Amino acid sequence: MRSHEIRTPLTGIVGFGEALADEPLTPAGRHAVESIRRASRSLQGLLGDILDFSRIDADALPMQRVPTDLDALLHEVRDEFVPQARQRGLAFGLTVSDDARRWTATDPLRLRQIVVNLVSNAIRYTDAGMVQIAASTAPEHPDAVVIAVTDTGLGIAPEDRQRIFDVFAQAAEGDVIQNADGGGVGLGLAIADGLVRAMGGTIALDSTVGEGSTFTVTLPLPVCAAPPADDKTADAPSSAEPAAILLVDD
Repeated sequence: MRSHEIRTPLTGIVGFGEALADEPLTPAGRHAVESIRRASRSLQGLLGDILDFSRIDADALPMQRVPTDLDALLHEVRDEFVPQARQRGLAFGLTVSDDARRWTATDPLRLRQIVVNLVSNAIRYTDAGMVQIAASTAPEHPDAVVIAVTDTGLGIAPEDRQRIFDVFAQAAEGDVIQNADGGGVGLGLAIADGLVRAMGGTIALDSTVGEGSTFTVTLPLPVCAAPPADDKTADAPSSAEPAAILLVDD
């Protein structure tokens, strides 16, 4: 089965859910529509993760190299997660050293995906305290950028630190890590690990049970020239999958 055979009907469900949300509904009807929207978006995310992992596993993940504003990309990720962190009562911040504020030729979609997966995981498994993103250059390799995501969550036991990157290493009672919510199907860290390796980098974990964890990604991101001001393609995420558009007509 090809991916579009799954994506097309799912996109239709999402589109009609969005259209129904704009209609006058009873409270019960609106609750049902919101449930449809949440479930379909969750399925879209899960499907995307499965397809990405299958491409990584087959060494067939498309990569591009375009001028990317690293500082801007990291700030966009921070802004995306501020509401979620606030809802969980967590302090959430970003620090970017001066030498890491650079234009670099990379795949912004995949770089963003790495950071998003790490931050999402950190927030999900941190019940109190903070989550912090920090970016700097590696002292011995100025062309390499180190991106660290630190949390004050439950931490991961030494015997589980390698398994946390395995496929379907899920947060559950008695498994690698756990929290009150559970959540996730165990693909996020496996995908982040695969993407980092595909981009020629490394990922490391430092964790203390009961105190928190730090995931550190080191990637080759050498400085490149900024694109011309009228170049609209730079730093624009792209995808190998064609966009699906739903048209609703009377």
